[in-house]
Amino acid sequence: MTLHLFGSASLFFVAVFMIREFVALRRIRKLKYLFTPLVTIAVIFIPMIAIGEAGLTPYNSFITCALLLALSGDTLLMVEETDLLKPGMLFFLGCHVLYAAAFAVKYSFRQWNIILLVVLALTAVFHVKRLSRTAGKMTIPVAVYVTAITVMIFLAIAQLNNGFTEGAVMAAVGAVLFGISDYVHSVNNFVRKIENSTVYTWLFYAPAQFLIAASTLSVF
Repeated sequence: MTLHLFGSASLFFVAVFMIREFVALRRIRKLKYLFTPLVTIAVIFIPMIAIGEAGLTPYNSFITCALLLALSGDTLLMVEETDLLKPGMLFFLGCHVLYAAAFAVKYSFRQWNIILLVVLALTAVFHVKRLSRTAGKMTIPVAVYVTAITVMIFLAIAQLNNGFTEGAVMAAVGAVLFGISDYVHSVNNFVRKIENSTVYTWLFYAPAQFLIAASTLSVF
């Protein structure tokens, strides 16, 4: 039953995601406003399946709440008529904090984590320094946001400390894709405008959310 429900949710996700990317590329605004939140709604079905199968656990609870915040952020950031970047960032900041909390549930230290942390920290510092040249008053909020997603990515990749299980791999890959998505989004907002940036952002963002959500089905 779980596999059947997951397959149905996955097909729904792929369908709405492909339509969303097409209408965004063609700049059909009304349809983009319809299908953008539908992508995240499709993803939210997945941890709900996990909850139905295994009940509420700290992991799937945090993931579900994070996705609900992401849904709010998606709805705000898709609006083109006004600038809702700040409230959108707040929702995604909460999303990253909750994801980090989920990944921290089973965190266990390994020595290679020090190297991982140093690499991610240096990458974050370099990125914030680059953004600070044009971010102005948004520099501090951006630094806080980058710190949050860096911690989230670190804890997600560190899931591999407990073995290369399906759930750990999906969480790690999903977190990295999320980071790439946020990188594209930040460059578009603070460095230079990228043509069809929303298409490229979601090309990484949607699979990222899907993989992180799917990891809840592998931790029963």
